[in-house]
Amino acid sequence: MNAKDYIDEVFRSPGELSPGKRIYYVQSSIDSRIYVKKILSQYSRPVYDELLKRPVEGIPRIYALDEDAAGGELTVIEEYIPGQTLNMLEMPLSENETAAAALGLCRTIARLHSLNPPVIHRDIKPSNIISFGGRWYLTDMNIARTFRSGRSEDTELMGTNGFAAPEQYGFGQSDIRTDIYGFGATLKKLLSDPRTGALVCSAPMKKIIARCTMIDPEQRYQDTRQLIEAMQDLPCLRHSAGNTPLNQADGKPLAGRRRYLPPGFRSGKILYMIPAAAGYVFLAVCCFWAGSSQSFSAGSRIIIRVMMYAAAVLCVLIDGDYLGITRRLPFLHTEDTLLRILAKCICNILTVILFLCAAALIVGFIHA
Repeated sequence: MNAKDYIDEVFRSPGELSPGKRIYYVQSSIDSRIYVKKILSQYSRPVYDELLKRPVEGIPRIYALDEDAAGGELTVIEEYIPGQTLNMLEMPLSENETAAAALGLCRTIARLHSLNPPVIHRDIKPSNIISFGGRWYLTDMNIARTFRSGRSEDTELMGTNGFAAPEQYGFGQSDIRTDIYGFGATLKKLLSDPRTGALVCSAPMKKIIARCTMIDPEQRYQDTRQLIEAMQDLPCLRHSAGNTPLNQADGKPLAGRRRYLPPGFRSGKILYMIPAAAGYVFLAVCCFWAGSSQSFSAGSRIIIRVMMYAAAVLCVLIDGDYLGITRRLPFLHTEDTLLRILAKCICNILTVILFLCAAALIVGFIHA
């Protein structure tokens, strides 16, 4: 059975969801669940193929696709998310209630950007976000596209006035920072008084919105990790239970016991765990060899080896942002990449020196 026959046979339409837009409620004859059927004339087939193969948490799951023979229309069967779009809510929204859901949306955008190649939504706005169960779901991938380096500008100029970044009007190519602009413009809309247009939120939130919506992409947050870290530093989220470190492998928050595992093991993926285990063993061997000098007694050599290994592991924990440590150390929490690398190098050198000094003091005390 081809895709068209499968969709026609399994999914029956009980009603229109969005009048005039060819978006329908459909019910499956297999599991009786409600789904959404969309017939699109504007779409990127590679984006929908990628989402069909690799569902992204926070975006309605794609279950079936069928493109007509001419390639002019795409029929999509996707997950139905009950709830309201954000443009239907009374504004301004409360910052305390908005911040946690907005942080979740950041993580959804991060997952999109982590696909290979990255997928750029390009139309983030309140009417494309559904609020349900305290979470925000990003919908409407119609003008999303995969990012390809080397292009000087978009081949098609698309977006929504008031939410589209300047590069979507022909001033450059859409990239990760385009979605960051849309996110900031959305927050600005949700947190502004509709009568005066004034933002009704804290100074730190205003700063985030201002940076997201800078005209020059180079002055915005350069990726979603920087944006997520800024959001996590908001006073209303700083002590939130959900404000957990990110898994560097997939951009998801680390929760439960996984967050306490050392770098390399937090993803739970063998592909990362085997090299990480080999790395920790290599560090142990190096420390054992470096502390094997016969100039010291057996007890002193053990102390030196243990302290050297502890210093090496601590350096790894700092570099791997263990338990979000970089957010707690101001000199490491900088958005300048070169400055951050330099700060980590200095921090690692000081850590090794500190532990070696401690080892020397302990050995000296033993032999005193």
